[in-house]
Amino acid sequence: ARIAAEQTPARHFRKSGRLNSLVSVLLALFERDGDPATLDEAILKGREAVATANPDHAQYATCLFGLAYGLFRRGELRGTLLDFYEAAVLSGQVVKSTPSGHTYRPMRLTLHAQALCYLPSVRKLEKAAADLARAASLLRHDDPDRAVIESNHGVILEVLARLPGSAEPVTPAAEAVRLARKAADATMPEHSEYSSRLLNLMIASVTLARLSGNAAVLDDPVTRCQAVRT
Repeated sequence: ARIAAEQTPARHFRKSGRLNSLVSVLLALFERDGDPATLDEAILKGREAVATANPDHAQYATCLFGLAYGLFRRGELRGTLLDFYEAAVLSGQVVKSTPSGHTYRPMRLTLHAQALCYLPSVRKLEKAAADLARAASLLRHDDPDRAVIESNHGVILEVLARLPGSAEPVTPAAEAVRLARKAADATMPEHSEYSSRLLNLMIASVTLARLSGNAAVLDDPVTRCQAVRT
């Protein structure tokens, strides 16, 4: 399967199908040997298959499903929220493109439902965000615990901004950036938590830039990261 995929030219009409066949073989191999590297390769080849498939062709949904399944299994293996999230988004696209009565529809619906089950509850996250805001309000502005709370608050808001179905995702993303920046400002560069708070700021800024279309929000975290490196 690997030889067939590699020897097929990039624009050949069978390229995506042969890549997807390789993905299927790699996923089956992973189920047998449990090697994470095999799963990582399956996901990598799955992305290539999706990239080469025509979105209007039936093969596209098949490639999306293979990638979504690989991401779902990696999410189970490593407990990675982003893998579950991407698996839910991609499998949702597959379900939408699969007509009622289609042979594969039940299997595709099942994967979508399984991926959704691993996503955090929006209601619980919103309650956690409210609780953290309340906790911060009870502390003095110079209390060292305030930076910890505000950093965690920003992380939760950033996740809320990325979850499907958020009505106004830019609002929590912008607040996540504000809180992450505030936590970073309150932390000395030599502090053991400074790098993680700077990372939180970068992640929140990337999310805000993507949602708002304003790349300028990345200037501050990039400058801070460059200062740390020098």
